[in-house]
Amino acid sequence: MLVASSEFTLKSSPVRRTLEQRLIDDLKFALTRASFDGFRIAKEAARLVVLGAKGSGNPAIPCSSVFGVAYAAPAQLLINASLKDVTGTVVSLAQQRLQTGQSFAVRAHRSTPGGISRRDVEVNGGAEVMRVMKQQGITVDLDDPDLTLYVDLVGEDAYVYCERLQGPGGLPLSSQWKMLAVLDSGPLSILAAYAMMRRGCVVELFIPISGMVNGLGARTQLNLAWRLDRLATRPNYKAFTLEIDELLEKNSKDSHV
Repeated sequence: MLVASSEFTLKSSPVRRTLEQRLIDDLKFALTRASFDGFRIAKEAARLVVLGAKGSGNPAIPCSSVFGVAYAAPAQLLINASLKDVTGTVVSLAQQRLQTGQSFAVRAHRSTPGGISRRDVEVNGGAEVMRVMKQQGITVDLDDPDLTLYVDLVGEDAYVYCERLQGPGGLPLSSQWKMLAVLDSGPLSILAAYAMMRRGCVVELFIPISGMVNGLGARTQLNLAWRLDRLATRPNYKAFTLEIDELLEKNSKDSHV
């Protein structure tokens, strides 16, 4: 499986290495929390590659919820691939996923120098798909295809896939400052905290709870806080609760004195 990072290429080399390591740590936590094991994560040019993940379901799903991830893609790895190997895999994937009358495009990306060119993959792959599936009325659409077939070329290897699970983007957690968000505006507070987390801040919640103030009931507040907890790739994500009814009553009495 491939994981593409977000915004890292804009950083200097030392900063980029630090961000990549923090992203790797967050991906490991997300996969472990989703009950995957036996995996390892390697750097592969401009991508991270998750290998050997064992568990129930698609490991790209938990990875796609990690801050700093542009997208996660279940991919087939071809080692020491020839143009014929890559083209054959593209055709096989198209036959599995394309339906009669649909459109497609082949998009290739090369991260490091190698023997196969990006252009050759796109031209040969597209032509071969059209030849093999011409009886099904498929067409090429480079602007808005029903199916995009992706090929990432790294040296002499190739990753072929057609599904990208979009991530939240931004920066990995803890790459910026720790912040405190007050959960006093319902979903708007969660959105504000999410925006800060997307920029790399570890956001801890301060949760006022009240039986007197509408919208601050314990169940409502904790359910909202749980939504944010699921996005935090930390084993000990902190939140603080405070019963405020006594303070409100005291304040009310003081104001009438």
